[in-house]
Amino acid sequence: HQSQFQVSAGLVLNCVGFDYKGHNTAEVDPHSDGSTANRECQPKDLPKILQQPFNSNSKRMFVVIGGGKTATDAASYILSHIQGNHANAKDAQVLIITGRSKYFFNRDMFAPKRPVSSDKTSLSEYYLDMILQYDGTNSSSIMSDMARKGLFLKLGDEPPESTYGGFLSPSEILTLKQNASIIENDYFQGLDTPSDDKNSSYTISPTASSLPTTSSRTSRIRLASGRIIETDAHVILVNCRSCHTDNYQQPFLNPMHPLRPDNTLLPGAILGSTGGTSYLLTSLAARAPHVFDNITLYAN
Repeated sequence: HQSQFQVSAGLVLNCVGFDYKGHNTAEVDPHSDGSTANRECQPKDLPKILQQPFNSNSKRMFVVIGGGKTATDAASYILSHIQGNHANAKDAQVLIITGRSKYFFNRDMFAPKRPVSSDKTSLSEYYLDMILQYDGTNSSSIMSDMARKGLFLKLGDEPPESTYGGFLSPSEILTLKQNASIIENDYFQGLDTPSDDKNSSYTISPTASSLPTTSSRTSRIRLASGRIIETDAHVILVNCRSCHTDNYQQPFLNPMHPLRPDNTLLPGAILGSTGGTSYLLTSLAARAPHVFDNITLYAN
């Protein structure tokens, strides 16, 4: 249910970090050949898919495309059904194709379930420490140092070069490593199915009402590196690609003045971190909004 209200405000703060429109699809993914357009399901479709009846003599492989927080959550959700011995998930396989490897913040360190003492270093303080160490060229060594201290975690074995700030716990990482196949630093390119099956009985669309009952033929999962994975299982592609695109109007990827043409304030992170920037710019806008007319600030 949606309602509309008319309000009067002297200052409107736009604190939505991302102008989210969904994950990139095969049609726009530069690593994809487009062969799986409209044949990939979204994470939100997994409950329905895992509830669908499936022939016990058939095998299924869930191919999770992406290696960020959405991808790890989707893979964990699938594995929870497999480990729970759900009839429709029994003996299913999970393959994660991560794309570029990423670091994750260690949830047990930054957001533990136990009470945290006031003298414990906070997330913002760790961010500040990284900012002060950064000289424009040493991001890899800073993140590697965070990993050595147990503050950053990684899904694979290779050292990542970036992080999007996702949180995972060591137990989540361990479950994924022990129960899923992980291909890191490579990208999903396409899926070849038997030539006599133009409708691809090896993939499922989000609107499909049932799954194929059996198949002994081989499908080929192609990666950008040229590597090919063959399987006789029914392949279900789960789209967990990045949601970042060049035309996203959000303050972390585009040069944008914080005071927008519609007179809303979009803080971003131009003064260091999101929290500090939001506080300082909000205070400035509330106390002396006219200063924005004479200063040049851009959000990236």
